[in-house]
Amino acid sequence: MNWLKNQIPRLSFEEKNAYAFSISSFLRNSIFLLATFIFAKRWSSQDLGDLEQFFFVYSLLPLFFYFPITNSALVYYQKLDENQKPSFKNGLFFLVLIVSFTFASIWFLFPKIQYLFWPESQSLNNYNLYVIILALQPFQFLLGLFLFLDKKINLQVAFSLVSVFLTATFFILPTFYSLDQSWHLKGWILILIFQMLWAIVDNFSIFNFVFDKSIFKKFIKILIPYALYAILAAIPLAGDNVLVNYLFQDKQIFAEFRLGIKELPFILLISNTIHNIFVQKISHEGLSALPQLKSTSSKWYGMTIGISTMLFVFSHYLFVYYLQEKYKHSELLFQMMLLLWISRFLFSQSVLAGMGHQRYFIFVGLIELILNLVLSIGLGLTMGLPGVVLGTLIAFLAEKLIYVWILYKKYHIKIQDYMPIKHYAIGIIWLGILFIYFRII
Repeated sequence: MNWLKNQIPRLSFEEKNAYAFSISSFLRNSIFLLATFIFAKRWSSQDLGDLEQFFFVYSLLPLFFYFPITNSALVYYQKLDENQKPSFKNGLFFLVLIVSFTFASIWFLFPKIQYLFWPESQSLNNYNLYVIILALQPFQFLLGLFLFLDKKINLQVAFSLVSVFLTATFFILPTFYSLDQSWHLKGWILILIFQMLWAIVDNFSIFNFVFDKSIFKKFIKILIPYALYAILAAIPLAGDNVLVNYLFQDKQIFAEFRLGIKELPFILLISNTIHNIFVQKISHEGLSALPQLKSTSSKWYGMTIGISTMLFVFSHYLFVYYLQEKYKHSELLFQMMLLLWISRFLFSQSVLAGMGHQRYFIFVGLIELILNLVLSIGLGLTMGLPGVVLGTLIAFLAEKLIYVWILYKKYHIKIQDYMPIKHYAIGIIWLGILFIYFRII
């Protein structure tokens, strides 16, 4: 227990708030991940493939829009005076709704848009229910983001626990009564309606159709480079899904791919939280925060590598014994995705973001986009699904290494200034040994 306590650094209030935000997201994502594996056991591969196709569509706004909104708000919100914050939140609320409702409206008015992402033979069932879910999606994001910005830690915990309970009750439970897929989607809609009402009630006092444009113009200037980078970074992720759909044109194979590339959210939770904390710290404290980034990431390495080790063992039993032969090819993809630790815990991008040098993100994002598409298509054609994943792994790591080079070449910041190189190298070697071992057995 003493060793475990030493692995977890003592946290300031701001750090606790950042972890609360990440944990809230982790719990809400985890319950849907659990649902996926329950459905994989009880549903046909075709039904799971249909749901996974919509999960892919549902992830587009977070990838392309919510991600840059969150990162920009992290940098900008704390710099505002208290009397400016309500106006900023009001403008942000309506910006998110306008973009999100436009996205949902396009899917409602033009159902054939789905054939941009998969062939007509794989069209979605329960299409209208999916469109309603898309329309309600932004309220969950806004509620979580505003609770984080206002540092309401207890409400963040309550939001996540209530969401988990409702998801288990209304989204997962119907499968144990052999109800058809539409009942799960109707339950999901009820959950989103509840979150919408909570978001409106909690932020009712800020609503005003007149807001300070000067405040929002400054925010947009910060948002644009993040948004352009997010678009470039998200295209390869979206492209992998589209590539699999068009290469194989089979919902069962798509379900195998999506089940295998599920990145279990705990590792992502830790890396994202460290990123969020130190983007803020470096923007406020400058390069003096780098030693703390180095020590904090070092303390988390032991725990995250230990969890990754357990996931290697767990994945074998999950895919071989729990799901049996149904999704046996997903095991290799899942274990390959565990190697994302290598790029997730290389925090060169966090340093650049905290320094305010977002202009590099667009250039590097373009390089990653080209590299990912070329490798995924080339390796996918020769190696199948593992080739698609391998292309993504290489591109992600290349992106972080380019940021390492930029920090060294342009700002004379060495990787050892912000990374515990010895611990990081041990982690890479250990994960490599695990991967080879579990592929041999």
